[in-house]
Amino acid sequence: MLVSLLLTGSALQAIASEPVTPIQVGTAVAKHGQVSRGEILIDAGSDSGYSIPVIVANGERPGPTLALIGGLHGAEFASIVALQKLSTQIDASRLSGRVIIVPLVNVAAFDAVARHLNPVDGKNINRVFPGSVSGTQSERAAYAVTTQVIDQANYVIDYHGGDIDEDQHPYAYWIQTGIAQLDASELDMLLAYGPDYIIKFAAAGLTVETAKLLPTQAVARGKPTITVDAGRAGTYTAADLATLIDGTFNVMASLEMLDRPVKAPKKPTYIERFIYVKSEGTGTFYPLAARGQHVRKGQKIGYVTDRYGMPSFDVVAPESAVVLYLNSTPSAVQGEQLFYLGVPAQGDATQRPAKFGGGT
Repeated sequence: MLVSLLLTGSALQAIASEPVTPIQVGTAVAKHGQVSRGEILIDAGSDSGYSIPVIVANGERPGPTLALIGGLHGAEFASIVALQKLSTQIDASRLSGRVIIVPLVNVAAFDAVARHLNPVDGKNINRVFPGSVSGTQSERAAYAVTTQVIDQANYVIDYHGGDIDEDQHPYAYWIQTGIAQLDASELDMLLAYGPDYIIKFAAAGLTVETAKLLPTQAVARGKPTITVDAGRAGTYTAADLATLIDGTFNVMASLEMLDRPVKAPKKPTYIERFIYVKSEGTGTFYPLAARGQHVRKGQKIGYVTDRYGMPSFDVVAPESAVVLYLNSTPSAVQGEQLFYLGVPAQGDATQRPAKFGGGT
Protein backbone atom coordinates (compact mmCIF):
# COMPACT_ATOMS: atom_id res chain seq x y z
CA MET A 1 0.00 0.00 0.00
CA LEU A 2 1.09 3.60 -0.48
CA VAL A 3 2.66 4.94 2.68
CA SER A 4 1.13 8.22 3.79
CA LEU A 5 3.89 10.59 4.95
CA LEU A 6 2.61 13.84 3.49
CA LEU A 7 3.66 17.03 5.19
CA THR A 8 0.74 19.23 6.09
CA GLY A 9 1.24 22.80 7.18
CA SER A 10 1.08 21.74 10.85
CA ALA A 11 3.59 18.95 10.19
CA LEU A 12 6.00 21.42 8.61
CA GLN A 13 5.62 23.69 11.61
CA ALA A 14 6.39 20.72 13.86
CA ILE A 15 9.55 19.98 11.88
CA ALA A 16 10.58 23.62 12.15
CA SER A 17 10.17 23.53 15.95
CA GLU A 18 12.10 20.29 16.51
CA PRO A 19 15.72 20.52 17.68
CA VAL A 20 18.37 19.89 15.04
CA THR A 21 19.73 16.37 15.47
CA PRO A 22 22.72 14.69 13.80
CA ILE A 23 22.10 12.89 10.52
CA GLN A 24 23.98 9.90 9.18
CA VAL A 25 23.94 8.45 5.67
CA GLY A 26 26.50 5.72 5.14
CA THR A 27 29.74 6.89 6.69
CA ALA A 28 28.80 10.59 6.43
CA VAL A 29 27.70 12.02 9.78
CA ALA A 30 26.82 15.71 10.23
CA LYS A 31 25.88 17.57 13.38
CA HIS A 32 24.03 20.87 13.14
CA GLY A 33 25.92 23.46 11.14
CA GLN A 34 28.14 20.83 9.50
CA VAL A 35 28.71 19.34 6.04
CA SER A 36 30.09 15.79 5.92
CA ARG A 37 31.28 13.63 3.03
CA GLY A 38 31.35 9.85 3.10
CA GLU A 39 30.31 6.66 1.35
CA ILE A 40 27.31 4.39 1.14
CA LEU A 41 28.96 0.98 1.11
CA ILE A 42 27.48 -1.68 -1.18
CA ASP A 43 28.73 -5.05 0.03
CA ALA A 44 29.80 -7.70 -2.44
CA GLY A 45 27.23 -10.36 -3.24
CA SER A 46 26.70 -12.33 -6.41
CA ASP A 47 28.97 -9.71 -8.00
CA SER A 48 31.39 -7.04 -6.78
CA GLY A 49 30.71 -4.44 -4.14
CA TYR A 50 31.52 -0.73 -4.36
CA SER A 51 30.88 2.60 -2.65
CA ILE A 52 28.51 5.43 -3.56
CA PRO A 53 29.63 8.99 -2.69
CA VAL A 54 27.30 10.91 -0.38
CA ILE A 55 27.33 14.42 1.09
CA VAL A 56 25.20 15.43 4.07
CA ALA A 57 24.54 19.04 5.13
CA ASN A 58 22.87 19.62 8.49
CA GLY A 59 21.58 23.13 8.99
CA GLU A 60 21.89 25.39 12.01
CA ARG A 61 18.11 25.55 12.17
CA PRO A 62 15.37 22.88 11.96
CA GLY A 63 13.55 22.22 8.73
CA PRO A 64 12.72 19.45 6.27
CA THR A 65 15.15 16.90 4.84
CA LEU A 66 15.66 17.11 1.07
CA ALA A 67 17.35 14.30 -0.87
CA LEU A 68 19.10 15.13 -4.16
CA ILE A 69 19.94 11.98 -6.13
CA GLY A 70 21.76 11.76 -9.47
CA GLY A 71 23.84 9.45 -11.59
CA LEU A 72 21.49 6.48 -11.78
CA HIS A 73 22.70 6.48 -15.38
CA GLY A 74 26.43 7.02 -15.31
CA ALA A 75 26.78 8.83 -18.64
CA GLU A 76 24.17 11.50 -17.84
CA PHE A 77 27.02 13.80 -16.89
CA ALA A 78 25.25 17.14 -16.44
CA SER A 79 23.26 15.96 -13.42
CA ILE A 80 26.32 14.34 -11.83
CA VAL A 81 28.56 17.39 -12.24
CA ALA A 82 25.77 19.75 -11.15
CA LEU A 83 25.25 17.90 -7.86
CA GLN A 84 28.98 17.76 -7.20
CA LYS A 85 29.23 21.53 -7.74
CA LEU A 86 26.04 22.22 -5.78
CA SER A 87 27.41 20.31 -2.77
CA THR A 88 30.34 22.77 -2.54
CA GLN A 89 27.96 25.75 -2.54
CA ILE A 90 25.84 24.73 0.45
CA ASP A 91 26.58 26.72 3.62
CA ALA A 92 25.20 24.72 6.55
CA SER A 93 25.32 27.81 8.78
CA ARG A 94 22.66 29.38 6.53
CA LEU A 95 20.59 26.24 6.08
CA SER A 96 17.31 25.26 7.73
CA GLY A 97 16.84 21.49 7.66
CA ARG A 98 19.07 18.91 6.08
CA VAL A 99 20.22 18.01 2.57
CA ILE A 100 21.37 14.57 1.45
CA ILE A 101 23.28 14.69 -1.85
CA VAL A 102 24.05 11.52 -3.80
CA PRO A 103 25.70 12.77 -7.01
CA LEU A 104 26.60 9.41 -8.55
CA VAL A 105 24.84 6.10 -7.92
CA ASN A 106 25.99 4.17 -11.00
CA VAL A 107 29.75 4.47 -10.49
CA ALA A 108 30.69 1.58 -12.83
CA ALA A 109 28.79 3.15 -15.74
CA PHE A 110 30.42 6.54 -15.09
CA ASP A 111 33.90 5.01 -15.12
CA ALA A 112 33.18 2.99 -18.27
CA VAL A 113 31.26 5.83 -20.01
CA ALA A 114 28.45 3.31 -20.48
CA ARG A 115 24.97 4.46 -21.49
CA HIS A 116 21.79 3.57 -19.61
CA LEU A 117 22.89 0.34 -17.88
CA ASN A 118 25.23 -0.76 -15.11
CA PRO A 119 27.97 -2.72 -16.92
CA VAL A 120 28.53 -4.96 -13.89
CA ASP A 121 25.16 -6.71 -14.15
CA GLY A 122 23.62 -5.25 -17.33
CA LYS A 123 20.67 -3.74 -15.44
CA ASN A 124 19.10 -0.28 -15.42
CA ILE A 125 19.28 0.84 -11.78
CA ASN A 126 16.24 3.04 -12.40
CA ARG A 127 14.14 -0.04 -13.11
CA VAL A 128 14.88 -2.17 -10.03
CA PHE A 129 13.62 -0.15 -7.06
CA PRO A 130 13.13 -0.68 -4.15
CA GLY A 131 16.00 -3.08 -4.74
CA SER A 132 17.10 -6.08 -2.74
CA VAL A 133 19.86 -6.61 -0.21
CA SER A 134 20.50 -10.04 -1.78
CA GLY A 135 20.21 -9.03 -5.46
CA THR A 136 22.81 -8.08 -8.05
CA GLN A 137 24.85 -4.89 -7.73
CA SER A 138 22.15 -2.64 -9.23
CA GLU A 139 19.51 -4.08 -6.91
CA ARG A 140 21.74 -3.77 -3.85
CA ALA A 141 22.49 -0.15 -4.77
CA ALA A 142 18.78 0.62 -5.22
CA TYR A 143 18.05 -0.98 -1.83
CA ALA A 144 20.71 1.16 -0.14
CA VAL A 145 19.43 4.36 -1.76
CA THR A 146 15.85 3.47 -0.77
CA THR A 147 16.55 2.62 2.86
CA GLN A 148 19.33 5.07 3.65
CA VAL A 149 18.40 8.11 1.55
CA ILE A 150 14.75 8.12 0.45
CA ASP A 151 13.46 6.84 3.79
CA GLN A 152 15.24 9.69 5.65
CA ALA A 153 13.91 12.39 3.33
CA ASN A 154 10.76 14.50 3.39
CA TYR A 155 11.23 15.61 -0.24
CA VAL A 156 13.20 14.15 -3.15
CA ILE A 157 14.64 15.51 -6.40
CA ASP A 158 15.72 12.89 -8.96
CA TYR A 159 18.29 14.19 -11.49
CA HIS A 160 18.82 13.00 -15.06
CA GLY A 161 20.08 14.34 -18.37
CA GLY A 162 20.76 13.46 -21.97
CA ASP A 163 22.70 10.20 -22.15
CA ILE A 164 25.31 9.63 -24.87
CA ASP A 165 22.61 8.89 -27.46
CA GLU A 166 20.11 11.58 -26.38
CA ASP A 167 20.10 15.15 -27.72
CA GLN A 168 17.69 16.50 -25.15
CA HIS A 169 15.89 19.72 -24.32
CA PRO A 170 15.64 20.34 -20.54
CA TYR A 171 12.36 19.25 -18.95
CA ALA A 172 10.91 17.82 -15.74
CA TYR A 173 8.42 15.13 -14.71
CA TRP A 174 5.35 15.63 -12.52
CA ILE A 175 4.69 12.25 -10.85
CA GLN A 176 0.90 12.28 -10.43
CA THR A 177 -0.50 9.91 -7.80
CA GLY A 178 -4.09 11.10 -7.70
CA ILE A 179 -3.53 12.11 -4.05
CA ALA A 180 -4.32 15.82 -4.10
CA GLN A 181 -1.93 17.00 -1.41
CA LEU A 182 1.02 14.99 -2.68
CA ASP A 183 0.47 16.06 -6.28
CA ALA A 184 0.09 19.70 -5.23
CA SER A 185 3.34 19.59 -3.24
CA GLU A 186 5.15 18.23 -6.29
CA LEU A 187 3.68 20.91 -8.53
CA ASP A 188 4.84 23.58 -6.09
CA MET A 189 8.36 22.13 -6.27
CA LEU A 190 8.23 22.02 -10.07
CA LEU A 191 7.05 25.59 -10.44
CA ALA A 192 9.82 26.72 -8.10
CA TYR A 193 12.36 24.74 -10.12
CA GLY A 194 11.11 26.45 -13.29
CA PRO A 195 11.30 24.08 -16.27
CA ASP A 196 10.12 25.01 -19.76
CA TYR A 197 8.28 21.67 -20.08
CA ILE A 198 6.53 19.62 -17.39
CA ILE A 199 5.71 16.07 -18.43
CA LYS A 200 2.72 14.57 -16.65
CA PHE A 201 3.53 11.05 -15.47
CA ALA A 202 0.65 8.96 -14.11
CA ALA A 203 1.52 6.96 -11.00
CA ALA A 204 -1.86 6.29 -9.38
CA GLY A 205 -2.16 3.06 -7.46
CA LEU A 206 1.54 2.34 -7.25
CA THR A 207 2.83 0.51 -4.19
CA VAL A 208 6.31 0.17 -2.74
CA GLU A 209 6.35 -3.32 -4.25
CA THR A 210 5.36 -2.30 -7.79
CA ALA A 211 7.12 1.11 -8.10
CA LYS A 212 10.36 0.30 -9.95
CA LEU A 213 11.63 3.81 -10.75
CA LEU A 214 13.35 5.89 -8.09
CA PRO A 215 10.77 8.71 -8.31
CA THR A 216 7.76 6.39 -8.26
CA GLN A 217 9.27 4.46 -5.34
CA ALA A 218 9.70 7.73 -3.46
CA VAL A 219 6.11 8.88 -4.07
CA ALA A 220 4.82 5.42 -3.13
CA ARG A 221 6.49 6.09 0.22
CA GLY A 222 4.64 9.40 0.46
CA LYS A 223 7.57 11.67 -0.42
CA PRO A 224 6.84 14.57 -2.81
CA THR A 225 9.30 13.90 -5.65
CA ILE A 226 10.19 15.56 -8.93
CA THR A 227 12.46 14.39 -11.73
CA VAL A 228 14.52 17.02 -13.55
CA ASP A 229 16.56 16.60 -16.76
CA ALA A 230 19.26 18.74 -18.36
CA GLY A 231 22.36 18.07 -20.42
CA ARG A 232 22.60 16.26 -23.72
CA ALA A 233 24.56 13.79 -25.80
CA GLY A 234 26.85 12.77 -22.96
CA THR A 235 28.06 16.29 -22.22
CA TYR A 236 26.88 19.52 -20.64
CA THR A 237 27.13 23.28 -20.86
CA ALA A 238 27.36 26.00 -18.25
CA ALA A 239 23.70 26.73 -18.99
CA ASP A 240 22.76 23.09 -18.22
CA LEU A 241 24.54 23.24 -14.87
CA ALA A 242 22.91 26.58 -14.05
CA THR A 243 19.47 25.17 -14.86
CA LEU A 244 19.95 22.29 -12.42
CA ILE A 245 21.73 24.19 -9.65
CA ASP A 246 19.66 27.39 -9.71
CA GLY A 247 16.44 25.38 -9.95
CA THR A 248 17.43 23.31 -6.92
CA PHE A 249 18.27 26.33 -4.79
CA ASN A 250 14.92 27.88 -5.75
CA VAL A 251 13.14 24.70 -4.60
CA MET A 252 15.06 24.90 -1.32
CA ALA A 253 13.98 28.52 -0.92
CA SER A 254 10.36 27.54 -1.58
CA LEU A 255 10.66 24.92 1.20
CA GLU A 256 12.02 27.65 3.52
CA MET A 257 15.35 25.88 3.79
CA LEU A 258 17.20 28.98 2.54
CA ASP A 259 16.55 32.57 3.54
CA ARG A 260 16.34 34.03 0.06
CA PRO A 261 13.53 35.17 -2.21
CA VAL A 262 11.81 32.56 -4.32
CA LYS A 263 12.10 33.54 -7.97
CA ALA A 264 8.77 34.06 -9.68
CA PRO A 265 7.89 30.92 -11.63
CA LYS A 266 7.87 30.94 -15.40
CA LYS A 267 4.80 29.64 -17.20
CA PRO A 268 5.65 26.08 -18.29
CA THR A 269 4.21 24.03 -21.13
CA TYR A 270 2.54 20.89 -19.79
CA ILE A 271 3.04 17.70 -21.77
CA GLU A 272 -0.08 15.55 -21.62
CA ARG A 273 1.49 12.49 -23.22
CA PHE A 274 4.50 11.55 -25.25
CA ILE A 275 5.37 9.46 -28.28
CA TYR A 276 8.41 7.35 -29.04
CA VAL A 277 9.12 7.49 -32.78
CA LYS A 278 11.04 4.29 -33.54
CA SER A 279 13.16 3.32 -36.52
CA GLU A 280 11.55 1.17 -39.19
CA GLY A 281 14.91 -0.33 -40.11
CA THR A 282 18.66 -0.33 -39.48
CA GLY A 283 20.95 2.18 -41.11
CA THR A 284 22.22 5.75 -40.73
CA PHE A 285 20.00 8.40 -39.15
CA TYR A 286 19.81 12.01 -40.37
CA PRO A 287 17.61 14.30 -38.24
CA LEU A 288 15.80 17.26 -39.78
CA ALA A 289 14.20 18.55 -36.57
CA ALA A 290 16.00 19.85 -33.47
CA ARG A 291 15.41 19.45 -29.74
CA GLY A 292 12.82 21.94 -28.49
CA GLN A 293 11.32 22.36 -31.98
CA HIS A 294 7.57 22.19 -32.49
CA VAL A 295 6.70 19.89 -35.39
CA ARG A 296 3.45 19.30 -37.27
CA LYS A 297 1.62 16.05 -37.85
CA GLY A 298 2.94 14.50 -41.06
CA GLN A 299 6.07 16.66 -41.12
CA LYS A 300 9.27 14.97 -42.27
CA ILE A 301 11.56 15.19 -39.24
CA GLY A 302 14.36 12.93 -40.41
CA TYR A 303 15.36 10.09 -42.70
CA VAL A 304 17.41 6.90 -42.63
CA THR A 305 19.78 5.59 -45.30
CA ASP A 306 21.21 2.14 -45.89
CA ARG A 307 24.87 1.26 -45.33
CA TYR A 308 25.77 2.81 -48.67
CA GLY A 309 24.11 6.15 -47.90
CA MET A 310 21.13 5.53 -50.18
CA PRO A 311 17.76 6.69 -48.77
CA SER A 312 15.75 3.93 -47.09
CA PHE A 313 12.77 5.68 -45.46
CA ASP A 314 11.57 9.00 -44.08
CA VAL A 315 10.82 9.65 -40.42
CA VAL A 316 7.50 11.48 -40.06
CA ALA A 317 5.88 13.08 -37.00
CA PRO A 318 2.76 11.05 -36.15
CA GLU A 319 1.21 14.03 -34.32
CA SER A 320 1.84 17.71 -33.77
CA ALA A 321 4.23 17.87 -30.83
CA VAL A 322 7.47 19.26 -29.43
CA VAL A 323 10.78 17.42 -29.80
CA LEU A 324 11.86 16.60 -26.25
CA TYR A 325 14.89 14.66 -27.44
CA LEU A 326 16.22 12.87 -30.48
CA ASN A 327 18.88 10.28 -31.19
CA SER A 328 22.21 12.13 -31.04
CA THR A 329 24.16 9.49 -32.96
CA PRO A 330 23.95 8.44 -36.64
CA SER A 331 23.14 4.86 -35.64
CA ALA A 332 19.59 3.78 -36.45
CA VAL A 333 18.57 0.32 -35.24
CA GLN A 334 15.24 -1.23 -36.16
CA GLY A 335 12.76 -0.82 -33.31
CA GLU A 336 14.92 1.65 -31.39
CA GLN A 337 13.75 5.21 -30.80
CA LEU A 338 14.81 8.12 -32.96
CA PHE A 339 12.62 10.85 -31.45
CA TYR A 340 10.84 11.46 -28.14
CA LEU A 341 7.91 13.80 -28.83
CA GLY A 342 5.67 15.49 -26.28
CA VAL A 343 2.06 16.42 -27.00
CA PRO A 344 1.14 19.66 -25.16
CA ALA A 345 -1.92 19.61 -22.94
CA GLN A 346 -4.98 21.67 -23.75
CA GLY A 347 -6.92 23.78 -21.26
CA ASP A 348 -6.05 23.68 -17.55
CA ALA A 349 -3.25 21.14 -17.58
CA THR A 350 -2.90 21.16 -13.80
CA GLN A 351 -6.37 19.60 -13.45
CA ARG A 352 -6.59 17.20 -16.39
CA PRO A 353 -6.02 13.51 -15.71
CA ALA A 354 -2.57 12.33 -16.78
CA LYS A 355 -1.81 9.64 -19.31
CA PHE A 356 0.72 6.99 -18.44
CA GLY A 357 4.27 8.16 -19.01
CA GLY A 358 7.63 6.56 -19.49
CA GLY A 359 10.67 7.80 -17.64
CA THR A 360 14.42 7.71 -17.79
